[in-house]
Amino acid sequence: MTTNGDATVDPAEVLLASRKVYDINSYGWWNEDQVDQKFVGYAMWDLNPPYEQDFDSWEKNVPPLRAPTERDAALLELGSDFSGLMKTARHFIGQALVDQPEERPLRIEPSRFDYAEFAALAALVAAADRLRDLLIVNVLGTRKAPSNDEVQAAKERKQSLNSAYAALEKHGFGEEGGDLRKQAGLVSGALRRARNEVIHGLATRPAQVQRRLLDMERQAFESGTWNRASEPVMFDEVDRHGRDSETEELSAIEQRVALLCEWYLALVDIGHRSFRLEYHYRNRAKFD
Repeated sequence: MTTNGDATVDPAEVLLASRKVYDINSYGWWNEDQVDQKFVGYAMWDLNPPYEQDFDSWEKNVPPLRAPTERDAALLELGSDFSGLMKTARHFIGQALVDQPEERPLRIEPSRFDYAEFAALAALVAAADRLRDLLIVNVLGTRKAPSNDEVQAAKERKQSLNSAYAALEKHGFGEEGGDLRKQAGLVSGALRRARNEVIHGLATRPAQVQRRLLDMERQAFESGTWNRASEPVMFDEVDRHGRDSETEELSAIEQRVALLCEWYLALVDIGHRSFRLEYHYRNRAKFD
């Protein structure tokens, strides 16, 4: 934190704002009264959620007008989870942005930046999963408890998702469902690939160094000789190669940060589309 007069400035917030990565609760509204049509799905969720808790009855100590169904409870839970996970992802993206200038090329050990990137990816993947489940519950009314077998659970989720999109098509929401399916599929797939790469250590320096050493040994075994230069390499050539490698490394780090921001903003849009579709499908209302 830094202080600017009487105000405390959070460096992460400054960097996030420079990338237009805003808090998830800020989408859907221009101000307290004006809806932002670009992200109207969030305003629909705020103004007309699947179930509104009857706080008035609670204050008067009388029974509520109705009880929430399992579908109501699941949708509200999934919507709240999505919001919380997006806040978590944004926090760690901000941390990655703060740590980015401290990154040193050709490092060996994982850094604070690496840990922040992994945490952001994990939260973004989980947020995408919540939107997938929200669609399933919205259309099918329930979601099947996942199997203990990971492969079987993935197969069942895919079947449920296919059934949900088929139902959307049947009830006249095929175009909206198709657009959402394409966008969500692309983002979710990219996020999973990036997360898995980090999980397996392929994005960290120790794994890359180890992989290069193993590749060298494999090539030496296959060719029957180590690939050593016949003449000594001059110092200036080594120095130039090192500078080129540093430039490539720093460029790769910036690309990783840019992708985190891009995926966050993509999920903001998918969230808007998901909440808008939930509203229209629940009320069987046509899109404007």
